[in-house]
Amino acid sequence: MTAKTLTSRSFRSVLRDRKGVSALEYGLLAALIAAAVITAATTFGGSLNTAFDGLGNKLEAEVNKVGASGGSGGSGGSR
Repeated sequence: MTAKTLTSRSFRSVLRDRKGVSALEYGLLAALIAAAVITAATTFGGSLNTAFDGLGNKLEAEVNKVGASGGSGGSGGSR
């Protein structure tokens, strides 16, 4: 058997093997999803940070109000 015949047979067996193709497709899909997540985080990261900072400031202000008024801040009391 010549090297060309052996290489040709190996190449044909790789083409017939669908497991490798499926793994490649899953890998490409995972890379595409990762790229989309990175792009979204880069694009919307600043505005999300601003929104969460505002929310945190509002929550902190409410907690400080409840603390200053002497409220228990929860439903757990002594029985």
